[in-house]
Amino acid sequence: MTPSADIRNYHSTQKYLALDAIRGIAAVVVLMYHYWLFYCYNTSFAPPFHEQVYKINRYGFFAVDLFFILSGFIFCSIYGEKVSNQKISLKEFSLLRFSRLYPLHWLTLIIILVLQLFRNAASLPDTPSGYSHSLFSFLLNIPLLQNGWVTTAYSFNGPAWSISVEIMMYLLFFAVFFCGRTKKTIFFLCVFFACLGSVIFFYNWKNGLHFINLQVARGLTGFFIGCVMAGISSYFDKNKKYELAFSIFLILFAISMMVLQNNLRNTQNDPIMDRYPMYVYAVFPAIIYISVKIRVLSQILSIRPLLHLGSMSYSIYLLHLPIIILITTADELLKLNINYSNGWFYLSFIAFVIVLSYFSFNYFEKPMQSYIRRKFEILPKR
Repeated sequence: MTPSADIRNYHSTQKYLALDAIRGIAAVVVLMYHYWLFYCYNTSFAPPFHEQVYKINRYGFFAVDLFFILSGFIFCSIYGEKVSNQKISLKEFSLLRFSRLYPLHWLTLIIILVLQLFRNAASLPDTPSGYSHSLFSFLLNIPLLQNGWVTTAYSFNGPAWSISVEIMMYLLFFAVFFCGRTKKTIFFLCVFFACLGSVIFFYNWKNGLHFINLQVARGLTGFFIGCVMAGISSYFDKNKKYELAFSIFLILFAISMMVLQNNLRNTQNDPIMDRYPMYVYAVFPAIIYISVKIRVLSQILSIRPLLHLGSMSYSIYLLHLPIIILITTADELLKLNINYSNGWFYLSFIAFVIVLSYFSFNYFEKPMQSYIRRKFEILPKR
């Protein structure tokens, strides 16, 4: 997850603001996908609007891979030259990331800890089922090292697993751009790490080998594909000759992958993870690239409501699980018998998370980020 303010500081044009909208939409997809967590409490309910949002209910977790690709693209665009030219130190880079990611993470971590302690006192089971709420997990969550680094188990605010992996990607990104120096070296290092992530992913997925882990593999693959796409985009900004041909190739490649996947679905019963190559190698890079390059699409995505949604995306991503736990705790204790299959409840839940995220972003995220950056004198230079 990357900050809207950073995108605007980098380039205040519609083509880069369009990435805000994509991130906001992806956050809502994750929110809708995780609605299934309500069914941990009562499996008798059927998902509302299941036919209409079937793709999201089944494949929505791939939106996290879109976040990784977006992060790589944006970080390469914003910080790439600064890091390689040593115009930003590791300390400053780390404090910028800290001010953006940690305050809200710590807030949601404390909220879920309090809710779990309350549930224990009320003799209610830990939730969601299978999440760890041990002291060790809590200690790993504090520095955002709970996933990918030591363990892959979900704990406390489960969706924050991807933020933990992104911390690793940020450090590796800084090392690649600081040590690589030349654009060619950096580009090939990014290609190498994207390929390394893919090798780790497919060996783990197909053979069950525990070489590093799938979470790190998804981070490496997505983040550095994003960096590669940013490098290609930058190249075509200065060399327009083959830009149209490359854009057409990307679109046709994405369409071909979708057609191929559709045929595989008919013959292999569509295993979910078989969709990973289609989304990560074709569809998501194409969406990001054409959103940046095609002016009309950039203008459509740059409408104010979508930009606001992008601004709130981090809050949407981290707040929705605490809200789910709070609602289900009240339901269990007060015997509310909430019908989670009700369409109005479904829509109200999504709307409530978005509204709460608006207040979270404007009255917690932004003030805390500004306070920390002022404290350490690292306000972005405009």
